[in-house]
Amino acid sequence: EGKNINDISSQLFFGNGEFGLEREHFFTVGTAQTSEPSSSQIPSVSPSVSPTTKPSISSSPTETMYVVDLTIKLDSNSMETGFYIASVSDGTVYIDRPPGYYNGRDKETIEESIPLPAGQYHFALLDTGGGGVFFPKG
Repeated sequence: EGKNINDISSQLFFGNGEFGLEREHFFTVGTAQTSEPSSSQIPSVSPSVSPTTKPSISSSPTETMYVVDLTIKLDSNSMETGFYIASVSDGTVYIDRPPGYYNGRDKETIEESIPLPAGQYHFALLDTGGGGVFFPKG
């Protein structure tokens, strides 16, 4: 949503970065598509094509993906920080960065681009130390 980490218009969590062991956010991406049956006043001619003995070739349906850009400013305990994004409807985890994933990346700014289909999502920011993420003093 925002252009950079200093653009607070897209900042999810405000304060000094301390939030305990977990902070959650729910969000929607795109518009969920529903397949409504269509009807016609004109009867169809069946079959529309002469039957063959050869199998037909068709491409798989494609799903529109939306890219969600995530930026996290890590503190001096980067090994404690993790996050995941999961679908609210079926629990599918689309990205999982457990605590320890960013080990050795203290005070770095992490940027991730996550492709997601339209739907509702649960974002959880995790901190095993309970001190949160970036805090100006450490």
